[in-house]
Amino acid sequence: AGLARVLAAEAPLWLLDEPGNGLDGEGIAMLEQAIARHREMGGAVLLTTHQPLAVPGAVILPLAERVPV
Repeated sequence: AGLARVLAAEAPLWLLDEPGNGLDGEGIAMLEQAIARHREMGGAVLLTTHQPLAVPGAVILPLAERVPV
């Protein structure tokens, strides 16, 4: 339901926290396509994930390397 709201809102910036949780392979593919379309139309996506997602051209910020322990 949360992803559906994001898609319907047509906001220029998507903030997604673990958007692939609970999705099967087909759902992940649909999510990747939605992110790609949004970016192609000038939108931006900020997301956190522990799952591999195909987001070509993404800037990855590995937090484990940036947070002092």
